[in-house]
Amino acid sequence: MDIRALERRDRPQLPGLTARAIRSGCAGSYTRTQIAAWIRSHDADLVLRAEQVVVACAGPDVLGFAGVDTRRLVPLRFVFVDPPHWRRGAGRALVQALEQVCLDKGLAQIAVAAARHAQAFYASMGYEVVHRLQALLPAARSGRPDIGVDVVTMFKPLRPLEVRAQQGR
Repeated sequence: MDIRALERRDRPQLPGLTARAIRSGCAGSYTRTQIAAWIRSHDADLVLRAEQVVVACAGPDVLGFAGVDTRRLVPLRFVFVDPPHWRRGAGRALVQALEQVCLDKGLAQIAVAAARHAQAFYASMGYEVVHRLQALLPAARSGRPDIGVDVVTMFKPLRPLEVRAQQGR
């Protein structure tokens, strides 16, 4: 598995991967309406708005992707891994790559708005819950109320990788 910057040739794989990851990850934690709204809210523009996007790939296949925007209060914008590749290190490698981007840009901390099912993943990487909130996602039709989904803001102080290695993390 390689971690590299998103390339134009990767883009066609992202919508299907995103939908599969949201459907599989959110099943049992959110309603069908919430899941559908979540998928709609993660369109191609989301990827284009991110400051930097990295992909985990095996040959031409994208296994997962993640984006960061160091200009935002919550810089880690999204992390999606195709369900057949969960628990194989792709998500961890993507997040670590973006943590390094944040360090390189001078950030001392990183935050993410995590879905219920992703809390344990981020906690295993040293993130702590600092705030519970309800994110509002656009309804399927205009004029209808937005759809709320429960998420948590999780925070992690960043240290250079060599410091973490010395501390055994």
